[in-house]
Amino acid sequence: IAFFKPQQFLMALTGIGLLFSIRTILSYQEILLIPSSWGQGPPADLLYLANSPEVLFSALYCIGQAGYFLLNPSSRMDRLKGLSIALLGILPIMAMGLMTQRAGIGAVFAYIVIGICYVTYHNPRSGAILILSALAFGLALSPILEPLLFLLWEKTNIVGLNARGQEWSVVTTILSDSWKTMLLGEGWGGRIENPAVGGLSVNYTHSLISSFLLKTGVIGTIGMLVTIIIPVIKTLKFIFITE
Repeated sequence: IAFFKPQQFLMALTGIGLLFSIRTILSYQEILLIPSSWGQGPPADLLYLANSPEVLFSALYCIGQAGYFLLNPSSRMDRLKGLSIALLGILPIMAMGLMTQRAGIGAVFAYIVIGICYVTYHNPRSGAILILSALAFGLALSPILEPLLFLLWEKTNIVGLNARGQEWSVVTTILSDSWKTMLLGEGWGGRIENPAVGGLSVNYTHSLISSFLLKTGVIGTIGMLVTIIIPVIKTLKFIFITE
């Protein structure tokens, strides 16, 4: 499906991410308007849906699509579409913020910075508009961003890398049980007593590669990496050729 109907596939992934985001936000209704309380105490969403890669993907996709329609409008409808998509992109960012997902929030920030730099390089006027828009947006959301950034910094000081090395060690131990597990993994429902979350039995890890190794083994992980790397190479070739 991803190869034959890529646009529909991306939209489906984005829809799933937005649904996961809404589910997470609903779980935190009591503290939703108190950003300083985000990430405090036990998680309200025991499914950890905000950890799903679909949530981060939906945020990045919405930001990219919103930027495209706002910077290349062919009609007023395109501007409205871009604004609407940008507002939708707030949902996954808020969901990750509620769960104090440092990697997700960091990826969104890096994506925005890279996008602004790219646009500024090719079109300084549009880049200036983006920079001013980002600053205005940041100022408008400062009552949320300031406590959120403080919580992310505080979490980093307390837990550091949060046992990522031990997590990888457990995954490699599981894979070394047999050749079948090494090649094919534990299956999509595979679970791990994850030291990064206090030894709880969960169905995820904090790395895309270790997660795919756990669930699909070496074969599935190689297949996943190929499907990611090939489009990236094609995109880079397209960018450099058009330049």
